Amino acid sequence: MNDWVKACGFKEANIVQKRVMPIFRSGKNSVVTSPTGTGKTHAFLVPLLEKVKASGKTQAIILAPTSILSKQLFTVTESVIKALNLPVNVRHIHKKIESASDHEIIIATPYQLIDAVFKQRLFGLKSVHTVVLDEADMMLDQGFIHDLELIFSALSPTAQVGIFSATMHPALRQLLDKSFQGIKTVDLNPEMLNDQALTSKYIYVEKARRIQELPRVMGQVQPFFALVFGSTKKETEAIYAVLKPIYKDIALLHGDKPPREREQILKKARKFEYQILVASDLAARGIDLPDVSHVVNVSLPSDPSYFIHRIGRTARIGKPGMQMTLYEKNDLPFFEKLKPYGYTVTLKGVRP
Repeated sequence: MNDWVKACGFKEANIVQKRVMPIFRSGKNSVVTSPTGTGKTHAFLVPLLEKVKASGKTQAIILAPTSILSKQLFTVTESVIKALNLPVNVRHIHKKIESASDHEIIIATPYQLIDAVFKQRLFGLKSVHTVVLDEADMMLDQGFIHDLELIFSALSPTAQVGIFSATMHPALRQLLDKSFQGIKTVDLNPEMLNDQALTSKYIYVEKARRIQELPRVMGQVQPFFALVFGSTKKETEAIYAVLKPIYKDIALLHGDKPPREREQILKKARKFEYQILVASDLAARGIDLPDVSHVVNVSLPSDPSYFIHRIGRTARIGKPGMQMTLYEKNDLPFFEKLKPYGYTVTLKGVRP
């Protein structure tokens, strides 16, 4: 498996993979926090595949908070298995299933796994030696805490757990400490969020004038592909309305978009058919969008962890990127709440 870097199309392992893989290979339980898009998937996937043997028994479980994310994980896992020519099978549980599984690896949401294991009893978890939670903090947003507790209780006492996320919710950490022994914490956020590849720009604009001033603010840069964040559906619609006359290739993504339309927008975005994608936090969580050149925060989210997720979508894996945040004096206490996540906001001055 030492040739996985070349086989998977990388020039070399990145910082997350170099730090995390030895810990995961050692069999230790681990919690890894680093910004979105910093290579966490391969950091857990390659060591996981090293341990899986062709046997027809479920040996590894990968859990994701949404079906969209689990589908992305399934696609990547299949590609790595193929690239490394491994004799193992992976199953994606994305809807109700009615047949037992002889796949060595299962990818699902907690709800889908519980339905298959505890309600339909199609397979058990005692043969599972590795469990990974990807985008783990998002599982708290989805209300999966009790589902995770049930899943953990059904595992073998020797099972290894790997938790990968951009942030770590205290309630999830408490559950992990109760369920697993000797968890190794690897926090790469301070190092990576303050990396020189990410340029941060804070622009003082009073909240009442932000939508009106946004075209002027956006005119200061020429984004290749920008994610523009609003905190509510109403705000994202207002942002979209003011930017649409200026940017021809623009799309709007919020929680009320039908699944088919949402998937079409994301498909086009991955092909770089948009210059601007206006999104709400809930709509943008967990989606994979490569090469975001700019992140623009028109307003700040209620949860500081959402801000970390937002800015983590640019300057990925060493590529340059910029985040622009509009703020006023009332927003200053919010910036202090980012320090526990390892991110420091530096303002040149605050208007009276």
